[in-house]
Amino acid sequence: MCVLLVGDVATDFGIGNTDAEARKEYEISDDIKRLEPRDIANAVVYAVTQPAHCTVSEVMVEPIDAPF
Repeated sequence: MCVLLVGDVATDFGIGNTDAEARKEYEISDDIKRLEPRDIANAVVYAVTQPAHCTVSEVMVEPIDAPF
């Protein structure tokens, strides 16, 4: 089993969302470069293509500019 921890991803939810309350609640900011869905797909491919004698227990993928 592998746990995949994902930071902000550029999805339709955040991009173009004009609801100020939702943007504040979910800290949607146009100031950071979000992850692309392909970034997450690459992490999944990495985890599932390791040799049988290797386990990937946890993968954390976050944008460099992610707020803490």
